[in-house]
Amino acid sequence: MIFFFGLPEKVKVNLEINGIKKSGKLFLAIYDDPLIFESNKSEQLENKINVIAKLVEDVKIDVFKKSIYLPVGVYAVSFYIDSNNNQKLDYNFLGVPTEQFGFSNNAMGLFGSPSFDQASFRIDKESKITLKAR
Repeated sequence: MIFFFGLPEKVKVNLEINGIKKSGKLFLAIYDDPLIFESNKSEQLENKINVIAKLVEDVKIDVFKKSIYLPVGVYAVSFYIDSNNNQKLDYNFLGVPTEQFGFSNNAMGLFGSPSFDQASFRIDKESKITLKAR
């Protein structure tokens, strides 16, 4: 038997995004730090720094499912679906997103993104995280 000391235990996380209304490119970021989550307000995934994991995948209408592995810890997820392939989340003249987006816990901020506390969840065993595309 081999023991690895100091390496974090990783657990399976089954991500599911429901309510996808248009096909496009999914840009998803997973955070473990409240300051980084709350300061990474950029619409472009390439500009998001110090994220634990990034996922960029094509999605179709309906449901997206993906399994990933994360160390035991507390996380928050943000995503958007780029339906016009310009690699950013688009907004109308009032500042309201015109493409679908979402956060873990289906959290919403009052005038923008939710706080880390609103969106965070703890992973310590295999889990399913269901997100709603708004």
